[in-house]
Amino acid sequence: MQLPGGYGFGQGQQQSQQPQQGGPPAYGQVSGAQQRLNLPGGLGKVAQPSGLPAATAFGLGFAAVVVALVFDLVFLKIHIPGVGGYAWYLTTALSFAGAGWASIMWTRAGKSLAMTAAGIAGVVYGIADLGLGLVVEDLSMGSAIVLGAQGVAIACVCGFGGIFRAQRAKEDAGSHG
Repeated sequence: MQLPGGYGFGQGQQQSQQPQQGGPPAYGQVSGAQQRLNLPGGLGKVAQPSGLPAATAFGLGFAAVVVALVFDLVFLKIHIPGVGGYAWYLTTALSFAGAGWASIMWTRAGKSLAMTAAGIAGVVYGIADLGLGLVVEDLSMGSAIVLGAQGVAIACVCGFGGIFRAQRAKEDAGSHG
């Protein structure tokens, strides 16, 4: 059975994959805009910023600190049963991993500069967590130091992980294209 426009069963499935002139592409074909953006099946990536100044990596690290602290404050006020501190770990990890990834993918920063930015942001976050523990949670100094140290560790490990993951993806894209 053959339907208009090449849709249907039988020989219609074996028609050439040449785009039609003057109309939308047939089912399974990719338009020129989708090819330029490398969108499989019309879904997927959106054009990303790239080539931003290297110093933007420090701004991304600072943004991760702000986002993580906002979530820290939210989770101090809102307790989600069964989740506990895991929400804090997750939001901190995602904030810094995203900043590390974006530092490589969106800026001209090299791996060392991005790692420096992530390390400084991690230390700033740890100090802010120390203050948060002392002032908002009313923790003892020892407990606040442990909280700050956990913040530094999570921020640095996940920030560096985001950097290494983006660097590997960038190298893989360069070797395939």
